[in-house]
Amino acid sequence: MRTVSAAVERLNEVFDRNVVDGCPPESCDEINDASYDVMAAMRNQYKRIYFLDLEAPSEDLILSKTSSGHVILPCIDEEIKQMVLKRKNAKNCQEDLAIIEAIYARAKKLGGQILIFT
Repeated sequence: MRTVSAAVERLNEVFDRNVVDGCPPESCDEINDASYDVMAAMRNQYKRIYFLDLEAPSEDLILSKTSSGHVILPCIDEEIKQMVLKRKNAKNCQEDLAIIEAIYARAKKLGGQILIFT
């Protein structure tokens, strides 16, 4: 079993290797498998993990135990939930991007990881 840091490093390497002209491929099993490795490493380290869906239609679906989401977290975090809900009121793309970057920063602070699926 890989450590979380080794799994994340592999995901980043696989992603970088498969990006063409600044864009990831439409479908890439290698990238998807590397994200699943991150999930497995996180589950092994923390035992219970939560998935953050940045496009969640309701607060109930923002953090779940199902393997669907953009970010994986070792704990439920109220601050992140509020930031995701705040995106609905973003006035423009710049404001939305600032919120997303804050979500990613908070997730990293908690020991979370960003997942990449194609």
